[in-house]
Amino acid sequence: MGEIQLTTRNYKQALTYYKKLIERYPGSSLIAEAKYKIGLCYFELKDYDLAIDNLGDRTRITDPAKLRRIARSFRHRM
Repeated sequence: MGEIQLTTRNYKQALTYYKKLIERYPGSSLIAEAKYKIGLCYFELKDYDLAIDNLGDRTRITDPAKLRRIARSFRHRM
């Protein structure tokens, strides 16, 4: 559901779904992805501090495209 909301640019609702995923399934292999998406949502909502908090742990993200997008997010904030 979070993916659908993110795709349709309903960032606040997407945040709700990603946060629920993290709360309900803390051991899930999708946690790093959910945090990444939360960071993107906050970035789109112009809440840059929360975006950086969620995008800050990049150690589990291996997709080069996602890493480039995170780096751009950090540059835009500076």
